[in-house]
Amino acid sequence: MDAELLAMWQKYLPLMRERVDALKKAQQALGENKLDPELRQQAVQKAHQLAGSLGMFGHMDGTDAARKFEILMDASAPIADGQAAELNDAVAVLARIVHDDK
Repeated sequence: MDAELLAMWQKYLPLMRERVDALKKAQQALGENKLDPELRQQAVQKAHQLAGSLGMFGHMDGTDAARKFEILMDASAPIADGQAAELNDAVAVLARIVHDDK
């Protein structure tokens, strides 16, 4: 990344980490069968925001993972076990991008 883009990345990294943490919270609630509609909608919103932000910084794998999370969470149907595994994979990609960056 060039210096200006890197400075912006560092500036927004805490916000992106908060968004990923919100997805983790929804993922955990899903695993505990405690995912309520409000938390689910918040996770959809955070995933949507991450998709755009990460793409702006060239993290297309993050954009793809965030979109996948958004689509699966935004469906009105209950989340199946296979979809839960896909959500887990998406969160792992996102966490790697924003939490492993120093």
